[in-house]
Amino acid sequence: MKVYYAHAIVTYKTSIEKQEIYKIKKFIPKAQITNPAKFQTSQSLFRGMEFYFKLIDECETVIFTRYKNKITTGVGKEVNYAIKKGITVYELNGSKLRKVKKSVRYITRTMTRRLYGWTSSPNVTQKIFNDNV
Repeated sequence: MKVYYAHAIVTYKTSIEKQEIYKIKKFIPKAQITNPAKFQTSQSLFRGMEFYFKLIDECETVIFTRYKNKITTGVGKEVNYAIKKGITVYELNGSKLRKVKKSVRYITRTMTRRLYGWTSSPNVTQKIFNDNV
């Protein structure tokens, strides 16, 4: 089963991401996880969401997580896209997996950046790609 793992960009390539992937595989042992972090490059910020929506189209399920109890902008858009397309969506919350059938509310891009501690565009690129380039 192909699973798209929607999660906050600040958790890419962190111990949080590793733990969440472990939990997903525990729930769905045969999951083939599509992790958007693997597609992150210095140019990917300029691709827009369409690139990630195409990745979602190739999956049977989307599993998402919150960051600091908030659904961030990108994650919210991915989740709502999947629901609109009829793709099964689950929220991973701690050690529980909950099916989500209705569109989710998510915080704005400005609020997401504040939550991440980002204040301007150059910092966004620097924070994301320091360890990934």
